[in-house]
Amino acid sequence: MIRRLIIPFLLIVTVHEYMRASESHILFSTIKTKIKSEKKMEYTVHKKIFITDNKGREFSEVSIVTDDFSILKKFKAKMMDLNGKSIRTYKLKDLESVNASSSGMLYTGNRIQYGKFSPALKEYIFEYEYTIQFSSTYFLRDWYPQTTIPVQNATYSLTIPKNFEFNYYQSNNIPPPTISDDGRTYNWKVNDLPPQTTGWRIPPEIDEEYEVILVPGIVELNGIKGRFRSWATIGGWYNQLSESKYNLETQVISIDYADSSQFSITDQVYRFLQGDTRYVGIEFGIHGWEPHSAQSVCDNKYGDCKDLTTYFISLLKQQSIIGYPVLLRTRDRGIINPTRPNNYFNHVITMVPMEQDTLWVDATSKTATISDLPWTDEGVTALAIVDGKGELVKTPLSSPGDNQETYSIRSTITLAGDMDIKGRITYTENRAHSMRYRLKSYNSHELEKYLKSHFSSYAPEITNFEFTVENLGDLNRPLIVDFSFQLIAYATRIGSRFIINPSFIHRAVYDNLESTEERKCPVFYQFPFTLSDSIYFRYPRSFQLSTSSDPILIDTNFGTYRWSMEEIDDHELLFIRTYIIKKQLIDLKDYSAYYDFCRKAQISDKGKMILKIID
Repeated sequence: MIRRLIIPFLLIVTVHEYMRASESHILFSTIKTKIKSEKKMEYTVHKKIFITDNKGREFSEVSIVTDDFSILKKFKAKMMDLNGKSIRTYKLKDLESVNASSSGMLYTGNRIQYGKFSPALKEYIFEYEYTIQFSSTYFLRDWYPQTTIPVQNATYSLTIPKNFEFNYYQSNNIPPPTISDDGRTYNWKVNDLPPQTTGWRIPPEIDEEYEVILVPGIVELNGIKGRFRSWATIGGWYNQLSESKYNLETQVISIDYADSSQFSITDQVYRFLQGDTRYVGIEFGIHGWEPHSAQSVCDNKYGDCKDLTTYFISLLKQQSIIGYPVLLRTRDRGIINPTRPNNYFNHVITMVPMEQDTLWVDATSKTATISDLPWTDEGVTALAIVDGKGELVKTPLSSPGDNQETYSIRSTITLAGDMDIKGRITYTENRAHSMRYRLKSYNSHELEKYLKSHFSSYAPEITNFEFTVENLGDLNRPLIVDFSFQLIAYATRIGSRFIINPSFIHRAVYDNLESTEERKCPVFYQFPFTLSDSIYFRYPRSFQLSTSSDPILIDTNFGTYRWSMEEIDDHELLFIRTYIIKKQLIDLKDYSAYYDFCRKAQISDKGKMILKIID
């Protein structure tokens, strides 16, 4: 993990104009950054919030993050009634303090000081202010004034010393700053911000509708200086931190040279790394940004993303194969604008140029192969560190054919309307990654419950559920789950007819889908994929199929849907349903077509087959 400290914008509101408002509002949010030198910077937040509902109550919880390079110097808050009368005041000593580490991180140096301030009132005003002191301008804060509730007034002020270099980038929704006569204070201001966009499959970068990005020209962290003026120099700064870390004292692994191709050797090194190390982050001080040495990872058998990448590159080096570290912002965090150089990064992977292709390898993954990436690494603009400097690259995006989840099932319908089910699920690439993770981390009871949930959404009762797993550890082969169970009373009997919806595994459900008029942003999928069901229905000879349906095909530039039922043999029917998403991001201009696509699929999935009892 590469640390990029994010201090939550916990909002504050002032009351007067919104005394009679029906929803919570941030009355004002004022942020001031004062840079005194490259090694001293103060960041002050002052907010006032009118709170009248549950959304607003979240903003009376203050959470302030500091680390080894920052300290909380001041904090004060007060709770008021709607007349402005003070109910209670709070000071720094009223905050709780805990060490903060994310999943897989043993220590990060991050500390959270927090308080939950909520009076026994339906409506109230909460105001707070705090100041953090930083020991480096590396931590110059960006500004994201929009939040989940409306904002009446928001300002950001940046004061810099003479000759201080920095760049700023801002979204079109924010007016240009006013600049003081001496050129040392920049002020941004916005009024009457609506809440952040919410809805169906919102892209991670939606938070960037209102933003000001601030980039110091020169930074110094733990005595190491870097220039952030271009992608090349940002990469150069990481190179300074890492260039001495790639040495190993002895030969670590034994390679089978029966296949001496570069691909085969890289694959062997990667599989060794996956089996011999685990993801554990210990980030004291500078090690949130500087990797530990390859030898340290070799000795301890653990590391975070930059540590494991350093070790992987060092292992390749012992085989005379060149690998380069690649800094990226994972796709779940948003996107990088290539025209705006900045240290956006939170992850490191490896780029290995081959004779005719390039391998992209995530050293932290226990479920990916040498030929595929976790979805969070795919299709992103990233920064490769080549020859001591940074250069922008683009990681590949997988296709719908790569990420498949395929159900092959045989079903026998009984005279009672039950169904005896036997089948197989085949998972590939990103569809397999998450499933392999669950299979490895769940206990047997949790796993059975999870697998049964695949079938229980539309089934009244499942009994006699059994399953087996193939290729769990063989990442180069599809993951397979074989299963059998009985669906009790799935067929609905009306007189002499049994009515059955053949889509008992997957159906299109779009309860939260906005209309074309309501939608304000693109549609985001984690990755393109293919989801297919092939189900054979065998029914008793005393039944007769009394309905037929024409095949349905909906094909667009972003997705394909197929639905068909066909009687293929005496008393046997084949049902096929295929749902393909071709794009990770579906443009807003295509939303009308996407809306129609979803609604048509939803209607089609309600299709029935009817079996009539023969007299």
